[in-house]
Amino acid sequence: MRASADQFNAVYMGDENGAGKIEIINSKVEATSYYPALFTEGNLTVNGGEVKCTSTARSAIWTEGDILIKGGTKVTTDGKYAMGGDGTFTVEEAEIDAKNTNADNIPAIFDESVPVIADGYHLNYAKAVDSAGTEIDLLSSGTQYFALYKNVHFITKAVYPVSFVVTPGGLTNVVVKVNGQEVTGSVSLEAGTYPVEVTADDCKAYTGNITITADPATHTQTVAMTYLPADYTKVDEAIAKANALKKDEYKDFSGVEAAVNAVDRDKNITEQSEVNAMAKAIEDAIAALQYKDADYTKVDAALAKANALKKNDYKDFSAVENAVNAVARGKNITEQGEVDAMAKAIEDALSALQYKDADKTTPAPAATATPAPAATATPAPAATATPAPAVTATPQYTIPQTGDTSTPALLVVLMLVSGSAAIGTAVVASKRKHNR
Repeated sequence: MRASADQFNAVYMGDENGAGKIEIINSKVEATSYYPALFTEGNLTVNGGEVKCTSTARSAIWTEGDILIKGGTKVTTDGKYAMGGDGTFTVEEAEIDAKNTNADNIPAIFDESVPVIADGYHLNYAKAVDSAGTEIDLLSSGTQYFALYKNVHFITKAVYPVSFVVTPGGLTNVVVKVNGQEVTGSVSLEAGTYPVEVTADDCKAYTGNITITADPATHTQTVAMTYLPADYTKVDEAIAKANALKKDEYKDFSGVEAAVNAVDRDKNITEQSEVNAMAKAIEDAIAALQYKDADYTKVDAALAKANALKKNDYKDFSAVENAVNAVARGKNITEQGEVDAMAKAIEDALSALQYKDADKTTPAPAATATPAPAATATPAPAATATPAPAVTATPQYTIPQTGDTSTPALLVVLMLVSGSAAIGTAVVASKRKHNR
């Protein structure tokens, strides 16, 4: 639309012409005129589409009512005075590029009709050019007063309040970051895909992407955290101890095997006490082990040999007795070497035995008494008895002193002497009787 002459508008809407408002919906409008290309004594609403307005002498757009631009509309204005109106200027989702081509330092947007970004929308892009031609990034500078500059170009986007539900419940020190920025409560996000990081005590860090759309279902994001695995260090140490043992040395190894087989590797950090109990069960089973008894077969065989001997047959039997007395019962299989040494000690002592020397003393001949000569009668003188010679005895073997002062040899001699005397007495008596 173009005005046919100066002093006119491309589009004019006054109260006398009806409703007194302009509403453009999903349309492409291009208007050029001397006075404002779009003018209304009421409100102006642009909802979608694209609008481009140019004024060669005044504002590109002017209203006596309110301005509302939304629906992703792109509005471009080029005029000699600031665009705006006497009412409010509200922007939802839109792109506005306003320029003032006047040689004078006149802003592109009227300072009494400064655009206000509606709730649920935010600036996505905002740059300006001042009177000196310097470009300013309004987002990074924090200066977003659009009615200061000869050229203002900004883009707004719809944003949605996105909240995060982090499971499982009861986690502590939960931190949610979107695009690297920490989020407290909810965060306003425009449609798009965003990287998300979530951390919490005792959990693996979560990293992933979320996609936000106008669909309310995407405005609540649930992040399921995974607990860190439990610490199995003590369990592994206990199993290493069990594996280092020789099961055949014990009376019953089944308790240790059962405790090791009961280990469950799927526990997480919240179940650490259960994992610690697994380690303790293995340690307790190891502590309860009992060694098998040592084998005393060789010891018993050596003892039997020693007991079969007559110790009086040997010069010195004490080494055997000492080795036998040194036998200690109750040794276990780990002390088998000591038990075998006991058997060897007895065997060595037996091997070292020496018999006593044989008795080389010649037995003495049996002692006999010499009988007195037969008595004969003589006429005269009177008969007299001839005394028997002294009788001596020779001992059969030498008997060592034992502390008794009397000896068997002496007794024999005395008995023989006594016998001879008795015989002599008997002979004398006979002769006397005969002489009588």
